Amino acid sequence: MARFARARLAPIALGAAVLSAGAPAAAAPPTTLAAPVKTTLVYVIRRTPDAWTVMDPATIERVPGGVVRRAWSVTVRRNLLDAGEPHPGYVRTFNEYDCGGSRVRWRTFTIYNRFGAVVLTQDNPTPTFGPANPGSEQAASLQVVCEGGGGGSAVAAPSLGQLVIGLMQAWDEAAPAITPPPAKPDAKKADVEKPGAKKPPAKPAKKPAAKKHKHA
Repeated sequence: MARFARARLAPIALGAAVLSAGAPAAAAPPTTLAAPVKTTLVYVIRRTPDAWTVMDPATIERVPGGVVRRAWSVTVRRNLLDAGEPHPGYVRTFNEYDCGGSRVRWRTFTIYNRFGAVVLTQDNPTPTFGPANPGSEQAASLQVVCEGGGGGSAVAAPSLGQLVIGLMQAWDEAAPAITPPPAKPDAKKADVEKPGAKKPPAKPAKKPAAKKHKHA
């Protein structure tokens, strides 16, 4: 099972002896262990180089009196747009699953930018169940919700939010640096400094006017 982050113990904190001039060293305090980092298991519904769809199993809710279950899924995208400069963000979707009929319907979704600001919220105007086609994301999420499997993949992270932030940061670090285009030379200056270009002839200096002398 892939792991996004592993719980680690913080380094052991050792208490140093306090020394006083002319006095014996004080006894060191007992060694203490930092509390282990808590992690959350997150199911990976689908993963591509440009998007991850994940689900916190704690959000799966069983509707009383039937075979329908509800759950939230989060799709983290390298680029919320179809093209152009990447704008990372994520989509949070609320789905309902008919575990008896292998059908799915989405109820609402919200698109967030990388800073958590809402870009768009939309409710399903016709929330009818539809089939989960084999190999689709709906089929994978149906298996997770109804059968309790992680689709063969799961990660452990401090929280679902930390996983989302970590994915976007990883994409930022992997993105190639953008090199600004070279500055265009000044057209007038380029013509003057162009090799072989003839410089305009210098204007001759004006002769000083002769002074007229008066005769006595």
